[in-house]
Amino acid sequence: MNPINLLIKFVDGSSREVTAIVSDLMKFEDKFDKSVSDFAKGVRLSWMVYISWTAETRTKATSLDFDAYADTISSVEVPTQKK
Repeated sequence: MNPINLLIKFVDGSSREVTAIVSDLMKFEDKFDKSVSDFAKGVRLSWMVYISWTAETRTKATSLDFDAYADTISSVEVPTQKK
């Protein structure tokens, strides 16, 4: 599985791109008992926030627990490709 890039927009108006790597995706699969390959069938917002949180926790960009972190997010999306 390739890394997944996500654009996180925060309620304070700031934003940041994160890259979820294998360890982040494995944590997602363990938490939700879902394969990331199931994303082709549709992705739940909570899944994207969770993957963002695992990437942000791994990189030490946040020390918040998941629920507190989710309270800081206004949206999470796959960033558009730059040409």
